[in-house]
Amino acid sequence: MKKTGIPAALLLLSAMLGGCSLGDYRQTRYYDLQTPEPLNKMDVQVEIGPFQNNTAVRQRMCFRTGSGEILVDEYNKFVQPPDMMVSRYLAIAFGNQPESAPGAPVLKIRGTIFLFEFDVDTSEARCGVEYVLELRRADGTGSIVGAGSEIFRAQSLNREPDVVARAFSRCCFQLAGAVYEAAEKAGAERK
Repeated sequence: MKKTGIPAALLLLSAMLGGCSLGDYRQTRYYDLQTPEPLNKMDVQVEIGPFQNNTAVRQRMCFRTGSGEILVDEYNKFVQPPDMMVSRYLAIAFGNQPESAPGAPVLKIRGTIFLFEFDVDTSEARCGVEYVLELRRADGTGSIVGAGSEIFRAQSLNREPDVVARAFSRCCFQLAGAVYEAAEKAGAERK
């Protein structure tokens, strides 16, 4: 009985291992947002605070169909979750700001990413962000000087991953512009 059990187990093991190699292997590819150009200088130091991620998936590319179905691409992913990519994008865009003198207020920008998906029917990337601008003083107090909630959209020629990633970069470019405009408005009202 033991002699037939070992060959049968070996046969079963080789069939299982052989079955794993029958499928096509696809390497996972990673995409990132494009590096933004620095924005014009403002009269206050800017700090990019934490962004939260309330999206459906983490790093995977997410496609929404007209029927509301979410298709998740396991082989094409972003290098980071949306909150981290948007935070890094804004840190680079606002990185040209001057250093404040000790004790001067700092403008802190934080927010929540609530949508980061590609709509298949309209061929557009959608990045939904709620953002808050808070003026922090040296004594630790702060006040909200601006806020917004918007879905930024960018058309795409197709749904190839590299083209989709560039469309999301254009959404973040729009976000940086909206935040910059809100910061400029808050600065003008402070004067």
